[in-house]
Amino acid sequence: YAVAIEAVDDIHISAAFAEVDQDTGNVLSYGFLPEPTYLDPGDGSLIDIGSSALDVNTSGQIVGTVQNFPLGVDNSSVYKATLWNDDGNGYSRVQLPELTGASYSSAKGINTQGDIVGTTTTSAGTRAIYWDAATMSVTDLNSPATEALGWELQWANDINDNGQIVGRGLLDKVDRGFLYDITTQEITAIPLVDPTVGNMGIQINANGRVVGDAWNGEDYPYGEDADIYTAYSWVSPGLDPELYPSATGNTASVFGINDSDAAVGLSIVPDASLPLPEGVATLWESDADGIIQAIDLQNEIPSKPNYTLKNAIDINNDGWITAQASKFRKGNYTRHTLLLVPNGEAASAAFAMSVIPEPSSLGLLAVGVLGFTLRTRR
Repeated sequence: YAVAIEAVDDIHISAAFAEVDQDTGNVLSYGFLPEPTYLDPGDGSLIDIGSSALDVNTSGQIVGTVQNFPLGVDNSSVYKATLWNDDGNGYSRVQLPELTGASYSSAKGINTQGDIVGTTTTSAGTRAIYWDAATMSVTDLNSPATEALGWELQWANDINDNGQIVGRGLLDKVDRGFLYDITTQEITAIPLVDPTVGNMGIQINANGRVVGDAWNGEDYPYGEDADIYTAYSWVSPGLDPELYPSATGNTASVFGINDSDAAVGLSIVPDASLPLPEGVATLWESDADGIIQAIDLQNEIPSKPNYTLKNAIDINNDGWITAQASKFRKGNYTRHTLLLVPNGEAASAAFAMSVIPEPSSLGLLAVGVLGFTLRTRR
């Protein structure tokens, strides 16, 4: 099983990976993914610029973004969509083709076959894009047909093995989530639930169930004047989206769903004094009556060692969860990626923990996404 992670130090973020045992979750190997280098003008040494790993499929293919030189016109690095392939003896990097005139691109989702979706910026604006696995050619999902319907498709976030793509764009100039079928080119607007006025599709499982976030304003979803910001799930064609409850009684955001419709994300703790919201890693599952319950994962892991879960990033078809956590050590809080493996009903804690090690000299680990059935593709 492969886990894609992002390692963070004081300078930049670098994409990394870990191979874990499919029975125990123990880490077998780990390391950085290759990224572009450039010559430091100061001492002439080769320096990695930075990269980001955003998704991984059952074959261990990882997609994301790398930073390239030369610098962009605004003195920022140029970001390029990238695919990393597991060659058996390590990972190799392929820079994905771009639309003509692209100044930025990012690969956000990959399915079992290797089809990839993402986003790019060109003179025409922000565009949702698709790479076909067979040819690796890039396609703008916007067309005269979508434009005639009032759509501007901007971000494609995920694709399942049926070629269903979810993302976010503008429908009649208003933020709206979409479901797009790559075969039929049919597009469906994800319905809104009162009182929300905007939404986006984040992930889709093999059953066609979409999860995403919805909101009713443009301000922060926490603090004294918090806007409504909530997670939802939805199946097309079907009823209105079902809103996920929050484990904190306030707001929630969803990141992943498996083929059993179990979803993970975070519930947000309201605190007007904080510059950024505190999060509670959350699992959403249906009870015996079919009612979705919000489960605070902090209460489902061993008390020692003392990790504080911040959010849950992804869940596979075996119920394994990747989570971001912090730990107080030597006077500072450090961030880590944890793999939560179900213990079984007889265990004292619902999940056992496996800590993804820190590659090389980087001291902090942030986001982890599961590759064995990642984005629930099996």
